[in-house]
Amino acid sequence: MMSLGAAKLLGILFESLGNGVFLVMFVYNMYLQLRNLSDRNATRPNVLLLVSSTLLFVMITARWAIGVARIYEAVVDLGGRVPISKYFADITAKKQIGVTALFEFQVLVADLILVYRLYHVWKPHWWLCIIPSLAYIGVCISASFLIWAMTHADLSRGVFQRDVQRWITLSFSFTISNNIYCTVAIILRLWRSHHAVAHASSNSYVWRVLRVFIESASLLTIFMTVTFATFLGGYNIQYCLLDTTSPIIGISFVLILLRLNFNKHGSSTTSNNTISQRGASSNYPLRSISVNVAQHVDIDSDLESKTAGKGSYGDMA
Repeated sequence: MMSLGAAKLLGILFESLGNGVFLVMFVYNMYLQLRNLSDRNATRPNVLLLVSSTLLFVMITARWAIGVARIYEAVVDLGGRVPISKYFADITAKKQIGVTALFEFQVLVADLILVYRLYHVWKPHWWLCIIPSLAYIGVCISASFLIWAMTHADLSRGVFQRDVQRWITLSFSFTISNNIYCTVAIILRLWRSHHAVAHASSNSYVWRVLRVFIESASLLTIFMTVTFATFLGGYNIQYCLLDTTSPIIGISFVLILLRLNFNKHGSSTTSNNTISQRGASSNYPLRSISVNVAQHVDIDSDLESKTAGKGSYGDMA
């Protein structure tokens, strides 16, 4: 079995790589959003999603910085006087509590965005948001009690002591249930919408699957589920997966923002275009020719798919 120290060292490595990817995507997304603000004809960015992604950036960066500081303290400052595994097993340390609190806040923001997306995708059927909203309240309560339990935990027993383990289990259970519920509901809605216009679209089957995968935040659901499974099994690899999940939360939702932004720039309305051709220097000048072009446009803006032109499908309610 992998030792706790090795799992934490490997975790900070993957977290650093993930943070690098997230940073590039976040900066590019902010550039696109600011460009939209300066363009009068562009669709205004969704304020809630923009603020949420910024909060995620701050929390993910802060969590990574604290993690690097803990590695430095364990390896350099203590200089081997305290075994690395014993150092990281202390869940009552202020930095460990801070890292856990930041991760729980990330989960709360991520779950809120998921419920918000579910509401917009199934807007006529708002009652579908009741169950995930109750699960979200459960995450808030269990996360709060988890932080409290860590401050009163037994130093020698780590995360597997009864009180801490109970609140970790409840927190993961609520958030994974919320993720699975929202992800499946969003996938069904998006797949139904994309399938309805697939005959008129040039996109391949693989691309449609990828679009649904990105917009439903399935990557985050997979990581959370695997991390929880390793926790229940008592494997130290959970620490590595938990550290990696932190930037995955940000990557998943920046991907959604980028996808929506590309949709807005790639969308247009149905129009009749008149093409005039005139001969300038030809011996056989051509007359003006009017050509009516019926355009089929797939508009998938801000979580809703619509089509314009021939055979409009409407709102796919």
